[in-house]
Amino acid sequence: MRKRGRFQPWRLYTRVISFQEDLYTCQHTFGHTLAMTVEYTEKEDHHHRGQLHPSNYSNELSKDFFPNRIATITVPKLKNSDVLDTNTRNPVASQDEKTMNKILNTITQHHWNDLIEMGSVMGFPHVVQHVLIKLQTRPKLALELLNWAESQLELKPDLHSLCIVIHILAKARMSSYAQELLKRVLNFDFGSTHLIFDNLVATYKACNSTPFVFDLFIRTLVYLGMLNSAVEVFGLMKNYEFIPAIETCNGLLGALLKAKEMDSLWIVNAEMLRSKISFNAYTFNIMINALCKQGKLTKAKKVLEDMEVMGCRPTVVSYTTVIDAHCKRYKVEDGLKLLSVMFERNIFPDVLIYSSVIKGLCKDGRVDEASGCLTQMMEKGLMPNDAIYNVLIDGYCNKSNTRKAFELRNSMLHLGIQPSVCTYNALIRGLLIEGKIAEVKDLVDKMSEMDLSPDEITYNILIDGYFKAGELEEAFKNQAEMLGKGFFPIAATYTSLICGLCTKGNMEDAEWLLKKITAKGLNPNGITYNTLISGHCNIGNIERALDLMHEMGKRNIFPDDVTYNTLFYGLCQIGEVKKAQQLLGKMIKRGTEASHITYNILISGYCKKGDMQEACRVRREMLRKGFNPTVCTYNVLIHGLCRTGNGEQVEELLREMVRKGLAPDDDTYMSMVHGLFEKGNLNEAVDLRNS
Repeated sequence: MRKRGRFQPWRLYTRVISFQEDLYTCQHTFGHTLAMTVEYTEKEDHHHRGQLHPSNYSNELSKDFFPNRIATITVPKLKNSDVLDTNTRNPVASQDEKTMNKILNTITQHHWNDLIEMGSVMGFPHVVQHVLIKLQTRPKLALELLNWAESQLELKPDLHSLCIVIHILAKARMSSYAQELLKRVLNFDFGSTHLIFDNLVATYKACNSTPFVFDLFIRTLVYLGMLNSAVEVFGLMKNYEFIPAIETCNGLLGALLKAKEMDSLWIVNAEMLRSKISFNAYTFNIMINALCKQGKLTKAKKVLEDMEVMGCRPTVVSYTTVIDAHCKRYKVEDGLKLLSVMFERNIFPDVLIYSSVIKGLCKDGRVDEASGCLTQMMEKGLMPNDAIYNVLIDGYCNKSNTRKAFELRNSMLHLGIQPSVCTYNALIRGLLIEGKIAEVKDLVDKMSEMDLSPDEITYNILIDGYFKAGELEEAFKNQAEMLGKGFFPIAATYTSLICGLCTKGNMEDAEWLLKKITAKGLNPNGITYNTLISGHCNIGNIERALDLMHEMGKRNIFPDDVTYNTLFYGLCQIGEVKKAQQLLGKMIKRGTEASHITYNILISGYCKKGDMQEACRVRREMLRKGFNPTVCTYNVLIHGLCRTGNGEQVEELLREMVRKGLAPDDDTYMSMVHGLFEKGNLNEAVDLRNS
């Protein structure tokens, strides 16, 4: 709380910066003035403006990159009346020169306590500003005075005083101090960024400042994440022919890229081209990165090719960005061509480039070629890292070649590269794919010996793999161990567990797991529901299976042909073929097409009921829909016809099979045998079986 009773003359002094009327400051008794008119010329700060482009390439580049979306940063330009002029009236021009000299001597001698007695004089902002101007050659002392006045006299610095000190610090190249002060200005409630910029302009000449101060302003705004304001200041500088340094531009472009503010990035880039700011390699790399993130790989390659035209040699980073983008988008051939171009231009790839190419080749299934890249990079003296080995090991495991994968693991150890949990996860998954369960258990034990604990991914791989191998006990054992360590299965792992329970007919626990999935915020997918529906159909609980299909709709999971075929099978198993036929009509109305599997299930259902007329009708519908009956279709029909004693139709179907190029198999003859047995024609059945 502010102390009461103390004289606070600074409250009597107010100065409002207006864009409509003339402003003034105080002219001091020494004849020194606070010049507020900006008369910046190229001659005054030529070193800061940068070189111009030697060609008209910038216009072509601008048209190429920004077709139909060239944007310009437009900001209002100050009028002469908006800039403070020190040659105006001064209400305190009679200030005693001795007093002012005394203040300066006191400050330079660090006799801060003596200044307290002069509090009534120091309370006027124009006095503080004049003293600060006098301290231009003593930047630290100027900053110290500002801080002292704020802490000891409870003076909140006015914006002009702060801007003067910022100029002094910037001119002295005390960038960190200047930026800290700029942060204070931005944190104070001084108004818009535009207003702060105007005050920096208004105090510019009095401090004999440098355009570098505006670079610091932009950099501070970027640091604080005020990117829109930074873009605004970038545009305001143009009105006074202040050209930001390329490092400042790059910092702004980089921040806009990181924030995914692509529109603003290209606007700033276009303004740089118009201002003829010479790009460096870092600038081009940002442009290439931005184009790659937007998927504009052709334009990114064009920039890469044209860099040298602009007098800038591409760097390893330039090529890394473009090659990586191509490899990630399955355009590995283009990436390999660029790799060849690098060698032609004597630009040697680094580990990152080889890593991108190896990943791209492995994603494309070209693991042996990726392994060749590993050999090439090692021949060139580059040491691969564990990430590269992990990609190759995973690639070979996907190809069911764990032998080669383990050779790579041993190569890692030979080079002193320790395999990580990620390495072992790939190896475990590969062994599970090949069904090598015993080796999986040995490998998990090997991890423990190397002080590597299985992570969440390891357990998910183990649970899914053990289930698929029929090792349900091991799957649930790993689930319990996983939960005990605070890890939680992903939705796919829960689906594997549910499938295992359904296979065992344990539908109660399977339903409990479904509730657990939803309670944890995980979303069961179509596979989860199809698995449960199949489990209920297998035990004849068709009502619950149909309920689950309706539940899928409520969760915006649309039943597919697998869902419907499972329900058709379940209904046909309990003799509800007509209900299956009705469900088929609903399925088609909802936009899901019937498959040959669908028709085979319905034909089988009618045959089991002995309704061969309907079975043949479904067969005709199947043919009309363009589906050719399979051997399975004929086997089902033959079995049904044999049961009903339609021997002539059986012979006709057999001849039809031969005409269509379908050879009767063992199941065909067994269908005939079973049909005859069920009909009671034992002698014919025995003769056919022995034939």
